[in-house]
Amino acid sequence: MSDDTDEATAKVLDGRAWAEFCDNLKEAGSVVLAETVPADPQDRAEGFRYLTRLTRAALNFFMEVSDPEAPAFTQAVDETIKMGMDNPDNCTWRHR
Repeated sequence: MSDDTDEATAKVLDGRAWAEFCDNLKEAGSVVLAETVPADPQDRAEGFRYLTRLTRAALNFFMEVSDPEAPAFTQAVDETIKMGMDNPDNCTWRHR
């Protein structure tokens, strides 16, 4: 094992990886609270909703379907995982 792998394993075992993830998520959420973003309840709620969807997509891509021993295609967007705005080329769930 390399020193990088040992460090990554140590961060998982002692909880630093989780703490860093939470700190980064909190920092990302600060974008929703920025002064340049509308402060009405609907816009704030939608901002956090979008952030949770991006987080879910990232967890799926990087944790659930990221096995280098068994690579596979996966759908990047669906009816709840949005990357920007809807795109007719990405709306395969509407054609089923």
